[in-house]
Amino acid sequence: MDKLIHTSVYLNAEKKLARGFYLWTENDLIFLDSGGKPDYTHFGGINLPVIRDTDTSFIGIEPMVGVRVGRKSYLKLGIGSTPFGNSKVRPTFRGIFEANYREEDILLRLTLKRDSVRDSLLSYVGAKDPHADREWGRVVEQGGEVKFQLGSGYRESFLSLKGGYYDIEGKNVNDNSRYFLEIYPSLYLGNLLIDENYLGLFFRYENYDKNENLFYFGNGGYFSPKNFVLLGPKYTGYFYTDRLMFRLNLLLGFLRFETDGDTTNTLAADISGEFEYKLKEKISLIGGLGYRNSKDYDEVSLNMGVKYYFNGLESPFRSTVDKVDERLFK
Repeated sequence: MDKLIHTSVYLNAEKKLARGFYLWTENDLIFLDSGGKPDYTHFGGINLPVIRDTDTSFIGIEPMVGVRVGRKSYLKLGIGSTPFGNSKVRPTFRGIFEANYREEDILLRLTLKRDSVRDSLLSYVGAKDPHADREWGRVVEQGGEVKFQLGSGYRESFLSLKGGYYDIEGKNVNDNSRYFLEIYPSLYLGNLLIDENYLGLFFRYENYDKNENLFYFGNGGYFSPKNFVLLGPKYTGYFYTDRLMFRLNLLLGFLRFETDGDTTNTLAADISGEFEYKLKEKISLIGGLGYRNSKDYDEVSLNMGVKYYFNGLESPFRSTVDKVDERLFK
């Protein structure tokens, strides 16, 4: 249950209905697999260590629909649901409100949301213990975060600050909370290696109130450390032609966190690449591949898709590959 193979088919669209007014939808067709039966001595009722069958896979859809007013500076509102499918635990609602203000060298964004915790099959869609006839899981977090950026990041250096707080809950699981802070100054290096190059120092601090990385009845089954610190250099580069836009990200840093009084110190690596390639006048191919690694942890993410432009496409957009990067480890 502490493993998860997550395959999604994204069915996303955005349509301009009037000047500055857009209708959008994001629908993920989801295939989940936990990699086999759990260790039943660490799953379900702690006082009932007997062999029992529980679902180890899931097929369903995670929908969301909303509106947006404005383009660079905008208000965005969306409502949806956690995945519908073959889970024994009923889905609950998701939602997002985002207010984004952008001028040439300043970005300020407020995000309020309620969303799934996608760390494991238990946290994402829930589980049922047939022996004890009890359901739990379907963990969601709700709260908000603020991002401030000085410098556009388009062929110039920038400083990005982000912080937030979330309450975490689910069906028959312990309530929890987390807060985090990110600081990321980055220096623009011109076309030193490829067309655009940025080198910065990335820092993230995160803290959870409780450790819920357990799979007994009442636990959420998601990574929830105390005093999580990640610090290291981060490189981002862009390469582009008339038909191709490619983004490369490299981060190698020091990672420290605590779980139940034990402290882990290790190195962490985060490598990813995203692209958009123009196939025809209105059609492009988009995708991304990412890998994250630290002690006792590996994550691989692959995204591929086709994007249709109602008004045609002259050349690939940097904003498109940036959005692919945001979704890569969603």
